[in-house]
Amino acid sequence: MTWHSPKTWAALYEVKAADFNYEIRDLLNTLWVGTTQGDLEYYTSSTAKSRLAKGTARQNLTMNAGATAPEWTASPASLMTATGDILIASAANTPARLGKGSAKQVLTTNDAGTLPEWGDSPANILTATGDLLYASAANTPARLAKGTARQMLSMKSDATIPEWTSSPASLLTATGDLLYASSANTPARLARGSAYQLLRVNSGGANIEWHDSIAGIMADAGDMVYAQTSHVPVQIPIGDNHDILQIHAGVPTWSAHQSFYPFLSPLTSTSWDGDAHSTTGKTTIHLDSVFGSELADAEAILCKVQVRDSQSSGSECYFILGPNTDDLSGAIVSPQGRPNDVWESQMMVVPCGPYDGDICYQILATGTNTLDVYLSIWGFWDRY
Repeated sequence: MTWHSPKTWAALYEVKAADFNYEIRDLLNTLWVGTTQGDLEYYTSSTAKSRLAKGTARQNLTMNAGATAPEWTASPASLMTATGDILIASAANTPARLGKGSAKQVLTTNDAGTLPEWGDSPANILTATGDLLYASAANTPARLAKGTARQMLSMKSDATIPEWTSSPASLLTATGDLLYASSANTPARLARGSAYQLLRVNSGGANIEWHDSIAGIMADAGDMVYAQTSHVPVQIPIGDNHDILQIHAGVPTWSAHQSFYPFLSPLTSTSWDGDAHSTTGKTTIHLDSVFGSELADAEAILCKVQVRDSQSSGSECYFILGPNTDDLSGAIVSPQGRPNDVWESQMMVVPCGPYDGDICYQILATGTNTLDVYLSIWGFWDRY
């Protein structure tokens, strides 16, 4: 039903029911279109009205997108449903709610550059004293926790992001330490060496190490150094007075210097002047008490031994002199095979031991008191 111009009534016009309905009722209906509390009416044309039902709580009355009629739309108050909400345009002429961010976030535009959003702020990322802020990727701030004492900031091996690494100050923990590359681009600590050591490349040729120097090896006056193996110097402690340096088992060794002292007249003994002997096991001769005190420290003797046996032509017999009590050890003089009672003579050098000035003898006789022995000493060796 639309509005029409009211009828102009003539005097004494007979009003019928149809006239009344059309001119009064219908025109009133076009003027009164609301049906519910809160309804609004608006013109849909120059002669027609329409009802706009009431909106919901906190909506605003605005014109529709075609600008032809009013409509209810969300108001800022209806969109911002929580404390801290922000109003943004989700599209042209389209307000929308952006909920509040979390503590210390900041408002930024999203990656597409279309809408605002909450993102981490420096204050939000830096959660501890000493933290640093760096870009973990393009436009992406990230936290680098503080390093330990004396570390330094450097780039990772792939040169992508920073990291904390050991500084020279953090590696050099003691006075005298050195810094060297344990591998490419990897500094490491070499603790200081001990007194008189020197720095050298290790046997593998890969790293450096402290090694005993010549000065460090020669700890006492008179010490000497020799190569124990290739490139391995070893100390030879100083020898005793008058020692001589000799090679023993392939290495230099100090040995006591010995001098030979000849006698113009040989030393003899009544115990060994042709006396007859029977078979005797190894027995010690104390030279100083038997032949003379000058042999007390002898290390070896030059002696003449004369031996005969009454049955030497047909039986085994011998006389042995040596430095110890081992059976059958030492220098031997044997008349075996000679005619009976014919002398067998021999000059020999006999070492002394186990104590200086002592020698041992052993006899095999053909019978009881059948082997005669002469023993004379013509000189001796002693330490210088």
